[in-house]
Amino acid sequence: SKWFWPVVIAAMIFCGGAAAMRLNFGFAHDEDYSARRVIAGSYKLSKDGEVTGQHLSWRETFFYYRKPNNHPLHSILARLAWTAWQVVAPGEKWHMGEPVVRSAAWAGGVAAVGALAVLLRRLVSPRAGMVAAWLLAMHPWHIRYASEARGYSLMLFLIPVVLYLWMRAVRENLWRWWLALAGAQFALIYSYPGSVYVLVVLNLLTVGWLVVRALRTADWTTPGRWFAANCFAGMFAVQLMLPLVPQLERYMNTE
Repeated sequence: SKWFWPVVIAAMIFCGGAAAMRLNFGFAHDEDYSARRVIAGSYKLSKDGEVTGQHLSWRETFFYYRKPNNHPLHSILARLAWTAWQVVAPGEKWHMGEPVVRSAAWAGGVAAVGALAVLLRRLVSPRAGMVAAWLLAMHPWHIRYASEARGYSLMLFLIPVVLYLWMRAVRENLWRWWLALAGAQFALIYSYPGSVYVLVVLNLLTVGWLVVRALRTADWTTPGRWFAANCFAGMFAVQLMLPLVPQLERYMNTE
C-alpha cells in the first residue's frame, strides 16, 4: 500500500493534463447557454463600438432554471472563478475565458479520480483503488466531463464521497460523519439534480437495514442520526432548490 498515493496522484495528474488540453476549446451549446445566463453574462456592442457588459445578478446564478440547464453548484463555483479572474484580467475583461469558466469542472474531474481510489481502498484493497483511479482517469467520457463547464464532473466526485461518508457513518455512528454525509448529499444533488436517483436508492436501502437492526438490538441511535442527517440535507435543498421546481414544471409543459 505504500505505492497507493504515488500511483493515484499520477492518475490524477494524467487526468488533469488530458482534460487541460480541451480547456481552450470553444463552448458547446449547453456550456454557452450557462455561461451567458448564470455564470459570466454577456455583453452589448453599441453603435460607436463601445463594449458594455450585461449585469448578471447572483440571484440568476442560484435560481435561474427557466431552461433546466443550470447545474447550481458548478455555476456558483464557476462564477467565483470568473469573478476572481476579472479582478486580475488585463484589457478586455468581457472576452469569454473558457478555461476560467471550466476550472471548477476540471478540479472536480481531477478530484473524482482520487475520491474513487479512496473509496475502493476502503471497500476492497489499495490495489483496487489504484486500478480504479487509472481506469477513471483514462476514460474518454470522464476526460470530456472534466473539461466542460457542466456539473457532471462534480457529481462524479461527490458520488464516491457520499458512499465513503455513508460507510463511515453507519459503521462508527459518530455525529461528525453523519453531518459530513448530510453536506455531501446536499452538494451531490445541488451539483446535478439528476443524481437524486443515487440518494433515493441509497437511503431506502439504508433505512430498511437500520430499522431491522434496531428492532433486533433495541438501539435506535443510528436510525435517529440517519434521520437527522437527512433532515439537515433536506432543509438546505428545500431553501435553494424549491424555487427551481415551478420553472422546471413550466418548461416541461411547454417544451
